[in-house]
Amino acid sequence: MLADQPSPVATYAAEELVYHVKLATGAELSVVKESALPESHSGNRIFVGVTQAALAAGIDPGDLGPDEFILRTKGNDLFVMGREAHDFDPARISIEPLSGSYNLERFNSYRGTMFGVTEVLDRFLGVRWLWPGEEDVIESKTLSIAPMEYRFHPSLRMRSTIIRANALLRVGISPGRADNDWYRYNRVLLDSLQLD
Repeated sequence: MLADQPSPVATYAAEELVYHVKLATGAELSVVKESALPESHSGNRIFVGVTQAALAAGIDPGDLGPDEFILRTKGNDLFVMGREAHDFDPARISIEPLSGSYNLERFNSYRGTMFGVTEVLDRFLGVRWLWPGEEDVIESKTLSIAPMEYRFHPSLRMRSTIIRANALLRVGISPGRADNDWYRYNRVLLDSLQLD
């Protein structure tokens, strides 16, 4: 389930969830906007991103910090939410190469929802990204999540390797490169820095 007007991060995270659940279980999840779901629906639902249902369940995205996310079950529903911005592209952050001046606002991170989906895939389906370009998906017949609440806030605001930081500052990151995907899946990102 997505909001009627989801952020790019929530849309990307939902696509990642659908793709990896199919790899692991063979089940094809459908992405549905909140307003398209009948009120009498009684099955299991996964709400990805800032949705009206998540807000009604008491999850406030304003309480979440950079890259932070919350996983919460309520009845048959699982909520996966982080702080979001509608003008934030989850796949590309470009930095002026070697300009000597960086707009630190560009480093503000709104990838919590994506990291929450990665946590679901890792924790409950055993999906691992061990090396760039490779993913380890264990086949499973079901995706089962017991009642829970889990909130994750990165201990470090800037998480990268020297090689990664140097490459990012020179050329920026671009979507579709295996190493960039690997960094996102493993939450190793330079662009988590935020100045308060």
